[in-house]
Amino acid sequence: MKIALPFENNNIFSHFEHASSFKIYEIENGKIVTMRFVPASDMPSIDINIMLCGNIGEDAKRGLLDKSVSIYDGFGGNADIAVKSFLSR
Repeated sequence: MKIALPFENNNIFSHFEHASSFKIYEIENGKIVTMRFVPASDMPSIDINIMLCGNIGEDAKRGLLDKSVSIYDGFGGNADIAVKSFLSR
């Protein structure tokens, strides 16, 4: 499974559409196995399963849903902690 989030300065960037980069987490057996950073311009070509974000507009949400990406908004703070918290649900 791959989880992505808009990223800046170790934190989830507050607004999806204005993010300049994203952090991608590869998850296996409920654990983070790899992390990488990608520029926002590369995101459309990357297959992900889940997007964690703070705020996201309807057009962006629709685009992700059309790709069968599950969206969880309302996240903020440290990116690694947010992903670990999400995985512990």
